[in-house]
Amino acid sequence: MRYICFLFIFILFSCSNRPQVIVEEHQVILDLNVDLSWIRISNADGKWLPTTSDINNLLDNLLIYLKDKIAQNDSYASDINHIITSIDTYYVQFAGFTKNNDKFIYCNFIKSHILEERDDIWRSKLILVEDCGYEFWNIEYNYDKKSFQSLKINND
Repeated sequence: MRYICFLFIFILFSCSNRPQVIVEEHQVILDLNVDLSWIRISNADGKWLPTTSDINNLLDNLLIYLKDKIAQNDSYASDINHIITSIDTYYVQFAGFTKNNDKFIYCNFIKSHILEERDDIWRSKLILVEDCGYEFWNIEYNYDKKSFQSLKINND
């Protein structure tokens, strides 16, 4: 009986401590008051505010998606490899939008050293960077279909 109790407690704690791809302090959900077309989202027809749980579901699938892109020999494979090996050094901004009755989450990833001199401005304003390669990238997540699309890594 003692063994079963120990096993149950071990399983309970193992399941509750899921690894984080990006620590919560490096994440923000933006309530955007800007024109979504300006942030490279085409045909957006509305906005919604994702929850922390929605973001956790997205992050749970992100590395799987990126590893699949490498396996498919994607044109970004080299950059994606850099992203995967340093994913914990990114800050990320999330913004919810709708398109054709589907909910999406726009994900804007910024390497930590880019934000060092910008203090906490990234928590309230969308940061847009041109170039920088894999240090700045974004992707859309179709929340309803649980799939990623429109990966953009800022290359020259």
